[in-house]
Amino acid sequence: MQTNTFPEQSQIVNPITTSNFMAFDTPLQTLTVDYDNHTINPIAMSSMEIADLVGSRHDNVKISIERLVDRGVIEAPALQDLRTLSGQASKEYIFAGEQGKRDSIVVVAQLSPEFTATLVDRWRELEAEKKHDSLAMPNNLSGALNLACMLAYKVEALEQQATENLDKLEFYEEMVNTTQLFSVSTVAKTQDTGPIRLFAYMRDHKILMSKRYKFNEPYQVHLDAGRFHVRWAHYKDELTGEIELKATPYFTGKGVTWIKQFIAKHGRDGL
Repeated sequence: MQTNTFPEQSQIVNPITTSNFMAFDTPLQTLTVDYDNHTINPIAMSSMEIADLVGSRHDNVKISIERLVDRGVIEAPALQDLRTLSGQASKEYIFAGEQGKRDSIVVVAQLSPEFTATLVDRWRELEAEKKHDSLAMPNNLSGALNLACMLAYKVEALEQQATENLDKLEFYEEMVNTTQLFSVSTVAKTQDTGPIRLFAYMRDHKILMSKRYKFNEPYQVHLDAGRFHVRWAHYKDELTGEIELKATPYFTGKGVTWIKQFIAKHGRDGL
């Protein structure tokens, strides 16, 4: 006769419902959960992100990467498919791990040396985020239950954030695809400042030129990135009476979203 090895229903103990009768100090195996560790999912940065950081066209960044690879200066990074906000299929390079960090710095030093420090700071941010997201599994049941509650709350918060991000993405796509131009005065109002201060802020941060004959003209890197459109007009110099040709910059939709991100990253000093 076969013996029933399963416990009777009355013998089954639910540790949660019997919490008043047992201490939550049952030892569990201590584990470290690292969602972005170097062996499973290393920290990475894409060529698209590099292009945004240095204010250059993505295709120009990819050309520089390919030239450095051909010369043996850097290792060939991984290539993955990319779909732009407009729906076009493209590809981007992925720099991962310590080798990727080193090679990406070489790329930026070749493209725009003045942005090398910005790239290094970005890598530090990614490393800090990785460290923050590393979770240590508690070694007792009480801690495990608390962690489960915390993760459930975090999931709910992420879902809410995803909804908000979707709204922002729709707005971003609408701005990127618009052909409307926006004056500096109009954009200044969205940043709670005036046009004179915004003009000065952009000159101080090397977005607009300060030289007399190129005064307030965007640097070529920002024109190439599609952030500005320039309209030219003749003005009379009140001191000399001479008629001069001057540039008036207008933000594109893409430029409006970019300057907002730029100010958030670099601070409002001067605005």
